[in-house]
Amino acid sequence: MPTKTVIDCYGHNYQSSRWMQKERPCQVATDASGNIYQRFDNADTCAIIKISESNSVISIFWTYGSWADRENLTYDKTPKQSIAIEVIA
Repeated sequence: MPTKTVIDCYGHNYQSSRWMQKERPCQVATDASGNIYQRFDNADTCAIIKISESNSVISIFWTYGSWADRENLTYDKTPKQSIAIEVIA
């Protein structure tokens, strides 16, 4: 049965001693628009940070989803915000 847990922008569980500790990405990708995507776990479904630039302003938002679908996800959380996700125990 799925349960909810809260994660940070690096995919750390809020009960973990690593909560909000900065990580180095294990993979980085770009798209045709120059957006940069970072993930911190090699699982397909993971926390993904998107870095984009518009009018000389750099924005950093993140989401939780499929790395393969990263360009189509909605990035609406700042790095200081958390997300509640479902996990299968």
